[in-house]
Amino acid sequence: MPMRLMRRVILLIIDGLGDRPSPSLKWLTPLQAAEIPNMDLMAAKGLLGMQYPIAPGIPPGSDSGHLSIFGYDLNREYPGRGVFEALSEGVVSDGVIFRANFSTVREENGKLVVVDRRAGRIEGEDAFSLASELKELYLLNGEVKAKFLHTLEHRGFLILEGDGLSSLVTDVDPHEEGYYVLEPEPIDEKAVKTAEAVREFLLLSYRILKDHEVNRKRIAEGKLPANFILLRGASSPPKLEPFSSRWGFKPAAVAAG
Repeated sequence: MPMRLMRRVILLIIDGLGDRPSPSLKWLTPLQAAEIPNMDLMAAKGLLGMQYPIAPGIPPGSDSGHLSIFGYDLNREYPGRGVFEALSEGVVSDGVIFRANFSTVREENGKLVVVDRRAGRIEGEDAFSLASELKELYLLNGEVKAKFLHTLEHRGFLILEGDGLSSLVTDVDPHEEGYYVLEPEPIDEKAVKTAEAVREFLLLSYRILKDHEVNRKRIAEGKLPANFILLRGASSPPKLEPFSSRWGFKPAAVAAG
């Protein structure tokens, strides 16, 4: 166990701050163009460097980036995105957990095309009403229980509970608009049942959401309907060594998103 450190450390992470030069900003990045006197002061009085949370050329997600910065080995210890969304709401489950988005899709050639990955950033009562329709569904003739929980705006998570499930399934979220929703595929044969359950959930939830009164109202108001649930980041319960045990710090966090 590391030697106890008496020093107090503030670690400020501004997630997603990096950007690319924009022609509207005379080819400056947003950060270069912004008035940021406090950050300028810290930079002037500090030391500057560069870190690759994963590896050069690999842009990290928020979850993997933070986990790496906190000193965990992503190859051995990364549990998947979904479990972090659940833990943010104090939900613990032994099931398979997916990060989920309310999204907008349209039908084309017998498939579904992603129109908006965040359904116009749906929020409030609309999101809660739609989520309540999906809070408890049974799949594969009752063998799998699906629970959808809404968190913030378009965000939520899906829990699948039942025997013989595995988190080794691919995302259905193409991560780009204008692309077809992807088919859930098992990465390992022990995830075949999970992929089948995901496929049934997607079809069932789409049927429930597409003609829901909330979405009819949204369309009438010129808003995008939240008619589909995009899933990604299948995960299992993490087995992470506590930060305090690994590094000798007693951590506390304030987060905003």
